[in-house]
Amino acid sequence: MGNRQRIFSFLREGIEWVMLIICVVHVPSIYSRLLHQYVPYDHSHGYLIFFGLVWSIFLVSILRGEGYAGKVLSIKLLLYLSSISFSV
Repeated sequence: MGNRQRIFSFLREGIEWVMLIICVVHVPSIYSRLLHQYVPYDHSHGYLIFFGLVWSIFLVSILRGEGYAGKVLSIKLLLYLSSISFSV
């Protein structure tokens, strides 16, 4: 793997983690716990397009890469649980 590919792979993996953290932190219960104050459940409703773009970037980077985030999300237990949840 060339130097340019290594840098690109490193950047893609960093983007994966940043996008995942953004999505998780903006869950109202997590967000309110981090801020130590009440955050209404509909706080993020005005940012639907933003979160759609963030989640899309995350999914594309997971599908295109072979980083740690992709390895974590491809654990057999998580794949099994997702097949159950999506089949219901």
